[in-house]
Amino acid sequence: GIAQVLASSATPQVALNDAHAACKIAMEQGGNRSEVYKAAVGQPGEPGLTNVAKLIETAIEDNRLSLRYQPIVSLHDDIQEIYEVFLRMVDSDGKNVPAGDLFNAAEQANLSIILDKWVIEQSINTLVEQDKKGHKTYFFIKLSDQAIKDEKILLYIRKLLKSTGLPGDRLIFEINESMAITQLKLAIAFISQLKTFGCQSALEHFGTGLHFETTLKHLKTINYVKIDSSFSKGLSTNTENQQTVQKIVEIAQELGKLTIAEAVEETGSLTTLLEFDVDFAQGHYFQEPLEELEFDFS
Repeated sequence: GIAQVLASSATPQVALNDAHAACKIAMEQGGNRSEVYKAAVGQPGEPGLTNVAKLIETAIEDNRLSLRYQPIVSLHDDIQEIYEVFLRMVDSDGKNVPAGDLFNAAEQANLSIILDKWVIEQSINTLVEQDKKGHKTYFFIKLSDQAIKDEKILLYIRKLLKSTGLPGDRLIFEINESMAITQLKLAIAFISQLKTFGCQSALEHFGTGLHFETTLKHLKTINYVKIDSSFSKGLSTNTENQQTVQKIVEIAQELGKLTIAEAVEETGSLTTLLEFDVDFAQGHYFQEPLEELEFDFS
């Protein structure tokens, strides 16, 4: 994922978000490629940004937001129905709005929490329906940096769990490693609060920070470590990536955390992950994000 760093960039975090958004687009298009971030919804100072609120509002009203689900598969004998949730939006003409564009514009307009709340509510409702069908399903849900900085999102989660009766452990909220590094105390407090509701947490894009071992030691109550997608590419032949993944697994096991490899696309990488005792994997090797929860975990 590639992002330009311009004078108009709001913060270093925005540049990191752009790069991660571009990386996510590349992953969703099959991986093994680079992607340059291009904002389509609007940039700071441009008229398009002022329309973001209306864009999101009308998308919700017109039912143009939807969820996609990608399975997270155990590499051992622990069979559970686990998915990561992805948000999708189409414009008024029915064309897909790139997720990176939507999230970046919402972040810059301080509107990310609106999307976070929609995803959380829809996810909880879906999990309740899964329960009724006899499926004990778990969802990984990405949270924006704004959500982690706003205590109201915690109250919102608690309220929904109480009203639906859904056990909190069915939700695993993902926090970006770069955010955890720059806002460590905030991340620790947020994760601790989630735990009081029974919710689980995960650190995503892990391993890209300079001192990831120290970061993980500070985040003692985190449940999962999602190894950054960059380490999955050509893992079977990339010695440097192999060393990094082995180090991450070693640290995670010492601290009692479960590991997940992202963006697994080919058999060679999967074989190496099995050798390194990684706990879970996700990627197009198993299934792309789809509308239905029909993956066969057995």
